Amino acid sequence: MRQIKFLLTSILFVLIFSFSANSQTVTLNINGLEDLGANYQYEGWLIVGGMPVTTGTFTVDVNGELSQTIFSVNSSDLINATTFVLTIEPIPDPDPDPSTTHILGGSFMDFDAPLSVGHTAALGDDYSSIDGKYILATPTNGDNTDELSGIWFLDLSSGSPEAGLTLPNLPTGWKYEGWAVISGMPVTTGTFTAVDMVDEADPYSGPDPGPPFPGEDFLVNAPPGLTFPTDLSGMTGVISIEPDPDNSTAPFLLKPLVAGIPSNAMDHITYMMDSNVANSFPTGTAVRSKIVSVESTSFIADYVLEQNYPNPFNPSTTIKFGIPVKNNVVVKIYNSLGVEIATLVNEVREAGSYEIQFNANNLSSGIYYYKIESGNFVETKKMILLK
Repeated sequence: MRQIKFLLTSILFVLIFSFSANSQTVTLNINGLEDLGANYQYEGWLIVGGMPVTTGTFTVDVNGELSQTIFSVNSSDLINATTFVLTIEPIPDPDPDPSTTHILGGSFMDFDAPLSVGHTAALGDDYSSIDGKYILATPTNGDNTDELSGIWFLDLSSGSPEAGLTLPNLPTGWKYEGWAVISGMPVTTGTFTAVDMVDEADPYSGPDPGPPFPGEDFLVNAPPGLTFPTDLSGMTGVISIEPDPDNSTAPFLLKPLVAGIPSNAMDHITYMMDSNVANSFPTGTAVRSKIVSVESTSFIADYVLEQNYPNPFNPSTTIKFGIPVKNNVVVKIYNSLGVEIATLVNEVREAGSYEIQFNANNLSSGIYYYKIESGNFVETKKMILLK
């Protein structure tokens, strides 16, 4: 009766381990993400052999809480993943591949992948070297009035207009966008990808051309609740990084540059913007399960050395072994007198299940032994070469 109970317990243990071995988890600990609205969602990806494998989608509420943080994944993909990437995807998503809008990326170091916007799998720059300047002016009305009703991201300190923004080039899937926050309402100045060219929109400007830099005059077509022309003194200027396509008409969470416009601001004077990277860029980690899986359901949480097959053999045979943790492994072959005749493995290996081939083409028929040593585990088995 005791033997039956032990056998049933062992079978149950193997089944539980096998289930957990083939389906393990990635846990996301991310701060600073925002609600994408009803039409977009976040999706995680493992990069395995250069190819993306989804870990699943999730949303974020108004408090920044993720709807799901633990995701089941295939153990083989988890073990072989080199990178974790977080993307923004449409709802519904017609494409099974990742979008081009990568917001976070991280390389796995053992079990953790530190996630950042600056990772090469995301935006690819840490934004530590950014700089921003702007002036207040309304060049598109042509009559030098209402000069405090426009903001242009340029530098006039040399006496001639020059690019006022120092920003890294964005990968596909992203654009910069300028903003003026007027009486608490963010109003776009237009999206752009180059800091020394006019931006992509001028819905509020006058009839005359503006300078070849991002910016806007707020003169006409005021949004509900605002009146143009206005006075930007005491307001706020912002440069954001927006998904493309954009999930919202409001500024996205990535706001690398912010300027508090002086309450006594003067037109055509160059003012500085401040870095806001630390306050607006999300960070976190992707953590993969510490119980590393194996593909063989015969491998349980003890070290194991299996019987070779075929046995007897001629001239080659397969030897399988498993280790539950990363460790140095030594596998050697001995003859019937205990003399070492071959070393098949002598190296550090990750936890998992392995098989190796032993070719005895140059040996004579007889009894041989193979032995494994790993950590405190030592085991020897007999095999028969029959020619």
